[in-house]
This record gives sequence, structure tokens and C-alpha cells, in this order.
Amino acid sequence: MTEEVLVAVDEKAEYRSYTKRKVFLILALLAGVIILLGLSLMIGDRDISFFEAYRLLFMKITGGEPVDTHEFLDLYIVAEVRLPMAVFAIIAGASLAVAGAAMQSVMNNPLADAYTTGISSGASLGVAVSMVLGISLVTNTSVAQFGTITNAFIFSLIPMMMILAVSSRMNTSPASLILAGIAVSYFLNAFTSLLMLVADGQTMQAVYNWQIGSISAIGWTEVPFMATVSIAGMIFMILCANKFNIMTMGESSAKALGLDIESFRLISMIIISLMVASVISFTGIIGFVGLVCPHMIRSVIHSDNRYVMPASAMLGAVMMLSCQLVTVAISPDTLSIPVGVILSFVGAPIFLYLIVRRNSNVW
Repeated sequence: MTEEVLVAVDEKAEYRSYTKRKVFLILALLAGVIILLGLSLMIGDRDISFFEAYRLLFMKITGGEPVDTHEFLDLYIVAEVRLPMAVFAIIAGASLAVAGAAMQSVMNNPLADAYTTGISSGASLGVAVSMVLGISLVTNTSVAQFGTITNAFIFSLIPMMMILAVSSRMNTSPASLILAGIAVSYFLNAFTSLLMLVADGQTMQAVYNWQIGSISAIGWTEVPFMATVSIAGMIFMILCANKFNIMTMGESSAKALGLDIESFRLISMIIISLMVASVISFTGIIGFVGLVCPHMIRSVIHSDNRYVMPASAMLGAVMMLSCQLVTVAISPDTLSIPVGVILSFVGAPIFLYLIVRRNSNVW
């Protein structure tokens, strides 16, 4: 009896230690976000020190007034130029990473991510329709300036609606949904290619620039909608973390535990699509964040979504901020390197390394 008690005590102590490591990882990544935010506010054409950037940010939050023209200019650059891009990068990176973790769990497939459903292909088609044909799905003059963005958002949801329509008529497996998403992607990409063939050189360049992903033109106007959808979606995902854990156990086990997997998968995929669409409609195609971040986190703290999702959110924010910093630091004055390009350069080798290191042990 004594030995059993000692074993139980040891297991409890080990569990507490393991939980502390998970929490420490999340806090360490949060500290990384704070540091990178400061760097994002200080690096640019006009040099501002790290602590000065945070002092100006605090001044903006508290409603302080600059004492001279020099401080006024620094405050404007920090609060109106650099801060919106940094805030957008933090929320967008977190949203894409959490959406990827949720998609992998709900599909019970470690290679799934939000783009598996064809969201990016739908968004690309929406942009091409707007730029090449001049057709916008909104006619309200108050939002007409966002015609291309609105097209991208609405068209990005079309693949999901097609997949859900198919799944509602037959009992489809997660693998079948992924294959359906790939098929829809190719179908929509064909339409985009046709539109690109009839576009003039300037329009083709504009569509291409959107497709490679950038946040260099982001201002405060673009932040509220994306932030509202993304934060609401992340809250839902994290609150449902235990259900996502059950989904990774397989359909038979999930049903045995009383989870309505069809309804939960449907709701989750709709919310995931909205989260990703709200980001890429403004930025263009941002890849690898939703695929790589959950894998990197699982390689450290394994597969408990109660910790994987918050940690993935922090890592996604770190990755987006880091890549944005790289684009600002290395881009020459005449050429702005999109963040999507940097993410592909960074994300692809990391993902290949994780595959080689872990082999088939992906969960």
C-alpha cells in the first residue's frame, strides 16, 4: 500500500512538473512577442530606441501629448505606421496558428491546415475577379474601397461551403474532406489562371503581389474586422480544447465519449474558415504558420490542445513578427520583400526538419 501511495505521489509530482514546463513555454513565447513588438516599433527608416518606442506607445495609450516636433513625428511613426502592422502581425499569426492546430485535430490529420479546405484558392479567385474584371460583390459606397478585400473574404468561404455541401449528403471521412478541398483548390485555381491570361501586365502584377502575401500596407483601418473575427475564433477554439483532444482519439472513441463529431467538425471548420479568411483577405496568402507552429509546439509539449493552442498562438505571433522584422531589415529602398516569401523560406525547412526528426511520430 505504501509503495502504491509513493508511486501516486511521484506521478502527481511529475505531472505538476510537466504542467509547469508547458506554462513556462507559453510565458517564454509571450515574452518573445513583447520583445519583438518593441523591435517592430523601433526598426525602420527612422531609428527609435527600444525603450523610447515603448515610452511613446505608453504615451499614446494614456493620451499624453508630445513636447516638440521631433517627439510628435516619432509618436506618429510608432502609433500610426509601425504599431498597426505589428498588432496585425501578432493577431494574424496567432489566428493562423490556432486555426492550423484546430484543423489538424478536427481532421485527425497532422498534415492538415486551414488551406487544405481551399480557402487560399477561393481568395485568389476573388481578388482576380475584382482586379481583372472589375467586379465587386459590394456596392455600398461606404465600403467600396474594400471591394477587393471583400471579394477575397467572400470567395474564400466558397470552397468551405462546397465541401460542407458534399459532406452533408454523404458520410465522408476527414481524409475525404481533405481530398475534396484539394480538388476544389485545383478547380478554383483554373479559373484564376484563365483570368490572369486576359489581364494586362499591370493587373497581373497586382494580383501576383497579393498572392505572395504582405502586411506592409496594413493600417488601423484593416485591423478591427480581422481582430474581431480572429480573437472570437481563438477564444472558441481554446475553450473547446478538450473536445479537440477527444477528436484526436479517433471517431469511434469520440462517439463513445458522447461527442457529436459531425456537428462539432462542421462548426469548427466554419469558424476556422472565417478566421483564416479574415486574415488572408487583407494580407494575401500567408503559408506555413498554421502548419508549422502546431508541429513545433507538439514536439516540445506533445498534443494536449489546452496548451498546444495557446502556445501555438504565441509562436504564430512570434513567427509573423520575426518575418516582418526581417522584411523591414533586409528590404532595399526600391524593393519590399513580402512577408509571405520570408515565411516560405523559413517554414519549409523547419517543417522538413520536423518530419525527418520525428519520422511517423507526428502526434
